[in-house]
Amino acid sequence: MPKFCPKKSCPYCESINNKITKSGTYPVKLSGERRQLFYCHRGEHTFSEMAYSGLVNKKGSEKEYIQAAKLIKCGLSCKQIADVKIRDVRTIEAWVAAIAQKSQNFRAFYLPFYWHHN
Repeated sequence: MPKFCPKKSCPYCESINNKITKSGTYPVKLSGERRQLFYCHRGEHTFSEMAYSGLVNKKGSEKEYIQAAKLIKCGLSCKQIADVKIRDVRTIEAWVAAIAQKSQNFRAFYLPFYWHHN
C-alpha cells in the first residue's frame, strides 16, 4: 500500500505521487514506547505514524487506544470505558471519534486502490 502525507497543511497532503520514507523513531512521553516518524519529501517535513489515525496529541498510548476500541466493540459506552480507564469521558469520546474517522478514511482511500489493483 502506498504511503501518503496526512498533514492537512501540506500542499502534498494525501498525494500518492509523493515520496514518503521512514525517518527514525521517537519515544512517547506517557509510555516510553517508540513510534515511527516519516518524512514527506515534497513537503519537506516529518510526521508521526499517529498522524494517520487522528489520535495524535490525544493523551493516550497506543495500548489504551486499542483497549478502548475493543471495549467499544464489546458494547461498552464511552462513560463505562472512562470509568474503567479512570479517564475523563471527553477523552474517551475523542479517542472513539478519532478511531471511527480512521476507519472511514481507510475505507475511502485504500479500498478503491486495493480493488483497482487486484
